[in-house]
Amino acid sequence: MFALAATFLLLTACNAPGPTSTPDSTGPSTPAGAATPEQVAQMPLEPNVVSIATYYTPYNPWLWTPDRSRVRGIIINAFYLGGPKNLGVFGDGVIRPTMYLLDTSQQSRQPPRLLKEWSFDPNQAMPFRAKKQTAMGWGYGRLPLVWGDELDLGGKEIRITVSFERRDGAIVHSGKKDFRVPPSQR
Repeated sequence: MFALAATFLLLTACNAPGPTSTPDSTGPSTPAGAATPEQVAQMPLEPNVVSIATYYTPYNPWLWTPDRSRVRGIIINAFYLGGPKNLGVFGDGVIRPTMYLLDTSQQSRQPPRLLKEWSFDPNQAMPFRAKKQTAMGWGYGRLPLVWGDELDLGGKEIRITVSFERRDGAIVHSGKKDFRVPPSQR
């Protein structure tokens, strides 16, 4: 239910006019209704996360090398940890994005193979917290998942999932999202 409502709200928000700016006597203007980084850092953490909704830029979620010859990561454009009231919250636990390599052979397909896992505790996730609450609640944005230069995944299919490990040991999982990585130019 949360993911369906989140998709509707995200699509609705994409058609809404952009935020206006208001002057701030301490520095550059901030979007109307936006919290300062200090205010966001003081917001409470929710221990009871019950769902995850992830969103990727549909046409180019990739992080490229400086010469754009190869993909070296992917960006989760936005994600929401759903709390008990079906609104996005900042979670008290560990966010764990995971990447798998998919076997696309037609014969003797193998199960997805774990390639990389990232881990973000509440302090490490702090820079990615949204500064403005949306109709979907509070979320995180533009989380870079860099696999670096050690993996050349050009032309391969990968799967990204995100799990959230709560302090009580419960683990909440997102849906899976499959991608074909653009081919390398080297």
